[in-house]
This record gives sequence, structure tokens and C-alpha cells, in this order.
Amino acid sequence: MPEWYRGVAWREPGEPVMWRADELELIAVPPVANGALLLKDPGLPDAWWEALNASLDALAEQQTPRTATPDTVTITQELVTRTLGEVFSGVPDARIERWTPAHADLTWANVMGPKFSIIDWEDWGMAPRGRAGPKGSRTPGGRASAPRLGPVWAIT
Repeated sequence: MPEWYRGVAWREPGEPVMWRADELELIAVPPVANGALLLKDPGLPDAWWEALNASLDALAEQQTPRTATPDTVTITQELVTRTLGEVFSGVPDARIERWTPAHADLTWANVMGPKFSIIDWEDWGMAPRGRAGPKGSRTPGGRASAPRLGPVWAIT
């Protein structure tokens, strides 16, 4: 993993967004994909998938008072309830029962390969269970594997 040197975070007065800047060691490995979606098997070695699983397992063990801020917007119960109600009318109960640590912006553009690393951690924090990572990389059993690129991550 790249070495982290320093970072700074701030909120604009009167705005509901949080900004963060980090200085890291230069990562000379390209992202697995140039965008959020992966449309074909990237051909990554087993060791890459093992490193991804180990990193996600380590993340799951963390505790923080920080709430995830994907796209600079803090995840709140109110935001989840409102968004689900707008997308799925008639949702009877959108209450978040479990918050877990999440990267909150873990797309294929934010994982490097073939040498594994994860970048773009400024949004990380506690998030609703299931906001784990790249679409299609986890199996129903909860482990990442190369051939599984279709459905979204399993909620474990």
C-alpha cells in the first residue's frame, strides 16, 4: 500500500459538504478500470483478489466516529430515507439498523492492478451495511473472486 504523508479536511461554512486532501506516495500502477464499472474480466492474479479481501476484512474491523461522505455528502438516516422514498415509492421502513466501516467510493477506478492498492479514501467512514465496494466483485458468500462480475456486492 502507498505511504500516507499527511492530510487535511474541512467543511465550507453553511454548506453540507466536506472536503479532504491527502498527500500520498506516488502510485505507479494503473487503475483496474478507467471508470466505476468493469465490463470484462481484468485478468488479475489470485494474489490481487486475496489482497482485496484482506483489505476489506481489515476495513470491516475498524471503528470510527467519522460518517462516510460519498460525493462530499454526509450519509444520514434522513438522506437514506428521502433517497429511497424518491426512488422506490412505498418503502415502508428505510431505517438503517447497522452501520459498518466503508471506503464509500470503492470503484474499479480506485483499485490498482496488477499490483494491489486502494486509493481515494477521503470519503471513508461509517455507512449503512452493504455500502462495501466495487460492483460485482463479491460472491454471495462475501468473498471477492475474479469470475464474478455481474451483481452488486453481497450484504454480509
